[in-house]
Amino acid sequence: MAVLLSLVSACLLALGTTLQHRAVQRDAAIKGRPRWRRAGPFVALLANRVWLTGSAIDLCAYGLEVAALSQGRLTVVEPVLSLGLVFALPMSARLFGIHHPPSRWFAALCVAAAVTVFVKLVRPTVSSRAMPGHRWLIVVMIVVSAVVLSAVSANRTRTDERRAVLLALAAGVTYGLTAAFTKAMVDRFGLGFRAVASSWFVYALVCGSVLGLLFGQASFRTGSLGASLPTLTVSQRVVGTLLGLVLFGDRISLGAGHAALMVTAVMAGVVGIAFLARPTDFTSQAG
Repeated sequence: MAVLLSLVSACLLALGTTLQHRAVQRDAAIKGRPRWRRAGPFVALLANRVWLTGSAIDLCAYGLEVAALSQGRLTVVEPVLSLGLVFALPMSARLFGIHHPPSRWFAALCVAAAVTVFVKLVRPTVSSRAMPGHRWLIVVMIVVSAVVLSAVSANRTRTDERRAVLLALAAGVTYGLTAAFTKAMVDRFGLGFRAVASSWFVYALVCGSVLGLLFGQASFRTGSLGASLPTLTVSQRVVGTLLGLVLFGDRISLGAGHAALMVTAVMAGVVGIAFLARPTDFTSQAG
């Protein structure tokens, strides 16, 4: 059930993100504003129906992600959610007349196959010992440092596409951490509402979500979807999966003879993502 919920969530995320990017790129009020540093463009988005629709879809996708995390592990849910990058291709082609060559569709199939093999072979187990609080502190400090470094580098970069990639990286790393916060919050549901509301994870989740949203929309406005979406998606899922191993005691167990197949799947996924991440991937041919 966790895999199914993650698949639906990935599909909705792809749709919501595609609509948000389209709204940001087409909104004349945003195009006439200065760069991503100012907050004015974000206020203008609140009157954009396409952006609001994409945001509502994203919210539904997040609800499904929470449901998936309540029944599965981060090490399974996060890789499946990376399929949102694959789903974005047919959606962008259908909704906005964007042409994708056969090589791009083949790359998408490689990513889909790699995720399928990963989920099929991986058997996550859970450590019986609780993760100490200082490990959370160390992880948060590392992630915040990475986000600050990406944001500062984006501010100093003169190329729009490179700036979009760096801002998307900051957003993806932030969202990867919020996925861990979400999982920690979900694990406390059984303790009652008061235990959840009094946890610092809830407030960290809200702050991280807002910060990720700001970085993500700034990336969409700065460059093409091909520069922002792959970076945001991959960094978010990689960070989320790693945090599942570091913070929640997940352990990946492979059956005998499956290691070679897993390595092949990972390599195919990396190659597919590299093709999808090219700046021309989401260039509209419709004008």
